[in-house]
Amino acid sequence: MRNGLNTLISIEIYRLVKLILITSVFLSTSLWASPKDNICFIDLKEDSVFSGKHSLLVSENCERNNIFNVYANKSYLNADAVVTSWCRYDRHINIYRVEEIFTVNCVLYDNKPRELIE
Repeated sequence: MRNGLNTLISIEIYRLVKLILITSVFLSTSLWASPKDNICFIDLKEDSVFSGKHSLLVSENCERNNIFNVYANKSYLNADAVVTSWCRYDRHINIYRVEEIFTVNCVLYDNKPRELIE
């Protein structure tokens, strides 16, 4: 009888330890750094077109799931092309225009633009 009780207690302790380990793994993942914690900022300065030099900046300095912020101090920014090439569609996409300043904010899909299929 005592041997059976010890086995039952051992099984319950094993289940409890297993539950504690699984719970601690799930809770600790929120403490690890996420690429969404970083902002990839591109200032087009005098350019109004997101060009190859800007793509190179993104590929060298940004990573997937960064917050992507494109800023243009011009009267025109092809925001649709920026969003189509770089942003994730399952996350919020914000496009702002205040007078001559355009800003696009989104979650970066990848550090390489999507390919155009013709």
